[in-house]
Amino acid sequence: MARAFPRRIRRRTLRRPGHDYRAPGAYLITTVVRGRAPILARVEAGTLALTLAGRIVADALAELPRRIPALIVDASVVMPDHVHAILRLDTGAPLPLGRVVGLFKGLSAKRVSAVLRRRNGTLWQRGYHDRVIRDARDWNRCRTYIAHNPRRWLDATYRGRDQASVPM
Repeated sequence: MARAFPRRIRRRTLRRPGHDYRAPGAYLITTVVRGRAPILARVEAGTLALTLAGRIVADALAELPRRIPALIVDASVVMPDHVHAILRLDTGAPLPLGRVVGLFKGLSAKRVSAVLRRRNGTLWQRGYHDRVIRDARDWNRCRTYIAHNPRRWLDATYRGRDQASVPM
């Protein structure tokens, strides 16, 4: 007899085993546009310029600390098909990191869909990547990565290479 619901493939968790994502801490998060569609920014005159969708996403990210007072967005960058941000959860944060990222993705997707009149409200790929920032040296490395990411994207674009192939 055939199974009513075939076995689903279990996705491997991207979270650090044993880490409490409700505890105060800093994280480098990355979330990617569905299908890696480059709709958040475009190359103009050798720089990245945010599109309307990219400005909406940047505004939603900037709004998070007003909604969650125990959250600080330390650094961020909106790229053509993804977003990087350093999020710091302080003592008393009411939401774990996953809920904070979910709030950001939901706010930005809803607003982009409304403004661009997209019928399919899916803006982001499922999930997100995080890196637990362990110390000041790691924090500075993550800040540098965010600050240099647009230049790396442009260099990869002009060389005809896929940005994903550029090492961190």
